[in-house]
Amino acid sequence: ADEGLVFATGRDVSEERRAQNDERILRRVVEESPAVLWRWAPHPGWPIIFVSSNVAQWGYAPTDLTHKEVPYADLIHPEDYPGYLKYVQRNALEEDGERFAYVYRIRAKSGQWVWVDERTATVRNEDHSVRYWQGITLDVTQRQQALEVLHERDEFFRLIDEMLSILGPDGRF
Repeated sequence: ADEGLVFATGRDVSEERRAQNDERILRRVVEESPAVLWRWAPHPGWPIIFVSSNVAQWGYAPTDLTHKEVPYADLIHPEDYPGYLKYVQRNALEEDGERFAYVYRIRAKSGQWVWVDERTATVRNEDHSVRYWQGITLDVTQRQQALEVLHERDEFFRLIDEMLSILGPDGRF
């Protein structure tokens, strides 16, 4: 009795396609920007859950960092680590510490140190414990190097001023 009948169903996938297109656009924007996106777990060493592919600017593939081969804490310069740890403990682990920013150095895969400006948000569970941290890091090495040069120049002029202040009126010490 059903001979010759065709049953078909359909659904509107335009919203789904629009969402996929938006996701592709966002992915391209991130991959072509200098901002590296991260997500860290609140466990010892801050294991990396996710990192954007443009981490390649520092010589890493995302899988180098997300497979627990290199915990994020191991990337931080030893001189910067204690301050960073204290800052994270003070700002990210407190219940009201939702966002924080910090400038420090991380090790590129080549071994060179790169200055980064990190902007991070804390994502919490219903019980207010830290679920994970997510944020971006921007390479600010050139900015930090320029600040260092300015600091050295200021120190030079301060020393000259100090030397001139101890000279007698005849130009002798």
